[in-house]
Amino acid sequence: MSTQKRTHEELLTEVEEMRLRLEQVEGEHEVIETLARFPSENPSPVLRISNRGVILYANEAGQTLLRSWACAPGEDAPDFVKPLVAETFTRQTSTTVDINGGERLYSFVIVPVAEAGYANLYGRDITEHRKAEAAARESGDRYRSLFENMLDGFACCRMIFEDDQPQDFVYLEVNSAFEELTGLKDVVGRRVTEVIPGIKETNPELFEIYGRVAATGEPERFETYLDALGIWFHVSVYSPAKGDFIAVFDNITKRQIADAALKQQLSRTALLNQIARSIAERQDLLSILRVALADLEEHLPVDAAAAFLYDEKADALTVGVQGPKCQVLGAETGMVEGGVIPIEGMGLRDCLHGETECLSDIPNSSVPAAMFPQGFRSAVATPLAVGGKVIGILGVLRREADGFSEGEIEFLRQMAEQVALAAHQAQLY
Repeated sequence: MSTQKRTHEELLTEVEEMRLRLEQVEGEHEVIETLARFPSENPSPVLRISNRGVILYANEAGQTLLRSWACAPGEDAPDFVKPLVAETFTRQTSTTVDINGGERLYSFVIVPVAEAGYANLYGRDITEHRKAEAAARESGDRYRSLFENMLDGFACCRMIFEDDQPQDFVYLEVNSAFEELTGLKDVVGRRVTEVIPGIKETNPELFEIYGRVAATGEPERFETYLDALGIWFHVSVYSPAKGDFIAVFDNITKRQIADAALKQQLSRTALLNQIARSIAERQDLLSILRVALADLEEHLPVDAAAAFLYDEKADALTVGVQGPKCQVLGAETGMVEGGVIPIEGMGLRDCLHGETECLSDIPNSSVPAAMFPQGFRSAVATPLAVGGKVIGILGVLRREADGFSEGEIEFLRQMAEQVALAAHQAQLY
């Protein structure tokens, strides 16, 4: 009885094992069928080509590709494909190549199956990808061309912060105009404090502005003068990423100089008009000179101004009038109104002949420095003349060498003409 029962249980076990094996086999068949359908269901081209170059298989997408090559399964593959397949057999390794298919471009992975004598080719349409790459390259080329040919300077930099305060910045990239406009070379990868020593002390506003833009992302525009380079810049700065900034700038030094010259010219014209109005109310020579010299010392300005009167019969110059600043110096040097001035000793003979005399560096000139108050480096003497007759000399001093510009010297000539004319008219009436 027990033997029959055990046999019955064994039979049930065997039946269950057989059922499980059948299910496993059916599952394997499904996997095999799925794998078998994979090439045909693949939307990308799948090809099989023999080691002799004959096309053995092509899925639907592969057949579309073959039609563009004017061939079909069972025929030889195109001449440009055969060497690619042969190479994989020679090297016994898979390879990836780009192959044209009509108007489309495919990337194929060629996998040799040496024991079967064929290679499987798995393709992927990369036409749009390549177009995107080409567009990106073209855009990059346009950017690079713009970058290199733009007239403005360009500098991409990374700000260095310590305790949230801008301390320095590093040049990441610059264009050719950067060097042309600044004169700075080989700056990429270096800190600005290394490239321009002392800039943090002379131009702290650069670090404040660049640091603010790099931290906040808010663009700014400003003008600044770099002492170390002696150049004025107009700068537009923005941040492409937090911590970085891009400065686009132009050298505006010539414009600044022109603007400053224009402002000086307008200021001098206004001063000339002011002096003309002031002396028009005076009726005698000395009061005309006194008003003119006071305005000249204060508004041009100069450090000392005096008018010397010329006595043609005696061939002598006397101190006619001194400006307020010059009066203080006169008390210290003994040069007082009415005192005689040596014409030859001070090199004023040409001035009495109608020429304007300029000394840009008194200590190194032919005129003895002792003839001038101590501490003055430059001087201008221009004749006070009416109708070709010199009635005196207008003299001005400054403490710095090369202290008078061409514009200022021309202004002094014009002022001397106005003062001389007013004085002459006062003598007539």
